Amino acid sequence: MARLASSRWARHWIQHFGKMLFPFDCSLCGLACERDRPLCDDCEASLKPNAFPCASCGLPLIQTDASVSPTDCGRCLSNPTPFDAVVAPWLYDLQMAHLIGQWKYHGNHWLTPLLADLWLEQQQLSVDCHGDNFSVDVIVPVPLTPLRLLHRGFNQSRLLSTEIHRRLPTNHKPSLDYTLLSRTRQNGTQASLGAQARRANIDHVFTVHRPCDNLRIAVVDDVVTTTATASEIAKQLKRYGAARVEIWCIARTPLPEYSYK
Repeated sequence: MARLASSRWARHWIQHFGKMLFPFDCSLCGLACERDRPLCDDCEASLKPNAFPCASCGLPLIQTDASVSPTDCGRCLSNPTPFDAVVAPWLYDLQMAHLIGQWKYHGNHWLTPLLADLWLEQQQLSVDCHGDNFSVDVIVPVPLTPLRLLHRGFNQSRLLSTEIHRRLPTNHKPSLDYTLLSRTRQNGTQASLGAQARRANIDHVFTVHRPCDNLRIAVVDDVVTTTATASEIAKQLKRYGAARVEIWCIARTPLPEYSYK
C-alpha cells in the first residue's frame, strides 16, 4: 500500500511539473501539448499553408513549376483589385475555421499569440521561398462599430494587429494606428452572404480620418473570403493618398472547386 501511495504521489508531481513546463492543451484535438503553445505538433502539421497564392487577391493557385513565383490569377488580371496584395499564409479549411472560431466567437483571447505566431512563421517561409518582402509604414486593424464592439466585447483584428506588431523586428518597425479607420454603420454579419450581397452590404461603411499621403498601409483582418471588405477599405485609403494597401490576414478562403490535396 505504501508503495502504491508513493507511486500515485510521484505521478501527481510529475503531472504537476509537466503542467508548469507545458501548461497548454491543444486547441484543436484537446490533448496535452508538450510545447509552449496551445497547438500540438500533429494538429499544426494538419493546417494547410497557402503555398502558392495569387499575388494580388491571395487565392490559392495550382503550382506547376517550383521555380516560378506567384502571379495574378485570371480574375485579378481581368479586373484588378483596389488593394495591392492579400498576405494570407494559411488556407481557411475546417481546422483553421475551428481555431479562428474558438478565438473570435467564443472569447478565447489567449489564442491571439498563437495566431500571430502562425501568421509570422508561415509568412517568413513565403518570404524565404519567393523573395517577397512586405514592407509597410503603418498597421491598421479592421474596425468594428461601437455596437458590435459592445456586443462582442473585443475587436479580434485589433488583438491580432497588436500581437503581430509586437513580434515584428525592431528595424524599420511600422507604426500601429487604431484610429485612422472607423466603421460608420452597423451592416450585419458577412458570414452568411454571397459575394454580390457582401459587396452591397459593405458599401460606404468605412471612414478614413486623416490624410494617408504616400503611406504603405497594412490592414489586418482575420479571414479574407470575397475581398469585399478589403476592397472597400483600400478604395477609401487610396482616396486619402495611400500609396499601397496590403491586407494581412490569417487565412484565405479558397474557391469552392479548390482541392486541398
